[in-house]
Amino acid sequence: MITRTIAYAGLIIILYLLYKKDSNNRGFAYQGLAILVSVFVVLVHQVSAAQIVIVLFLLLVCERILSNDKYVNGTYLAFFTSLFMGYWFYFANVFVEELLQGRANIQLYEEFQIKETVQAGLEWIYVVQHLDTSVFLFFALIGIGYILWDRIKADRRNYVDYLSVYALFCLSTLVLYIPTPLQTLWQTMTLFRFDRFMLLIAPFMAFVMAAGIYFLFTYLSKNGRKPVWIIAISALVAIFVLASIIYSGPESKGYLSDPVREYFTSDEIEGFNYFIDHVNSGSELHSDYNVNRFFIQENFSTSKQLGLPFFNSYIISDVGKIPAYYGYLMVRQKQFLNGGIYFGGSSYNYLFDSEEGNDVALYNSLLKYNKIYSNSGVDLYY
Repeated sequence: MITRTIAYAGLIIILYLLYKKDSNNRGFAYQGLAILVSVFVVLVHQVSAAQIVIVLFLLLVCERILSNDKYVNGTYLAFFTSLFMGYWFYFANVFVEELLQGRANIQLYEEFQIKETVQAGLEWIYVVQHLDTSVFLFFALIGIGYILWDRIKADRRNYVDYLSVYALFCLSTLVLYIPTPLQTLWQTMTLFRFDRFMLLIAPFMAFVMAAGIYFLFTYLSKNGRKPVWIIAISALVAIFVLASIIYSGPESKGYLSDPVREYFTSDEIEGFNYFIDHVNSGSELHSDYNVNRFFIQENFSTSKQLGLPFFNSYIISDVGKIPAYYGYLMVRQKQFLNGGIYFGGSSYNYLFDSEEGNDVALYNSLLKYNKIYSNSGVDLYY
């Protein structure tokens, strides 16, 4: 289960409960259910809880600026904040300690690290890969602009439209959703996980895009240009859908390049299970970054009593040092040949593939007589 996705579903339920009211225009029971769902979100993904609070706080601020209706309750927001903070410091103190230590390292901020985005000579490939974002931005800006403009006219009639709250919220968070300089920094997107805000605010962005399509179609229809603009708007929506399908998923990136898979195949899982079933607990395992993320089983006070396996898992830092490693070494050789695997290094993660003689460097460091298990996806050495 992808826990951050379940936390996202929890946010959707919380929003529904906060906006829901009974026939007497009261929502006490629904807010009580929202508290229960908040506990669920904190337990299922505690990091997302902090980001959800930020999203709800921004929504509350937009409410206070533009609307007389108050759905996001400040008391509830304070409770939610106290809930996850209390959980962090009283129950998950080990997590918080590692979190603070990992992000308080001054060396991480000595210079800004730019993530690989647009490569010289491949600018058009970048544009093509983000066609869906361009179409989204076109419709979203129309939706936001029209709603806020309509709000200005509504003020003259002393009429308040809650849609303007969503429009202002989307305008203030748009920088977190579309490609911007903020998304090129490793510190923001990886260290502080700003990339997950894109998931949390996606429903609001879908709303303003839909509003933009509706308002544009309505406006052009009133001006007698319906047949032509139906085709144009439909073509843009089709481009958005096709570009999203082709370029958004990890399996689809192969249209322009050979990607590093973000999932494990059945052969790789079979190799992992062999290691778990046949290797003694406490053994050392050296592997690539993704495999290291899989073998996170650590020893605790009752591990042996419960019969739970545990390992000391490390990322291969330098291929040349492999002969000096102690314990086991696992190589996903098929993925290595097809798209490359991530090893550790001075840049923490660098792609090691079969081009430019890297395959020779890897296989020269491995002794074929030390191979104790192999299938079409995984080789295991001792």
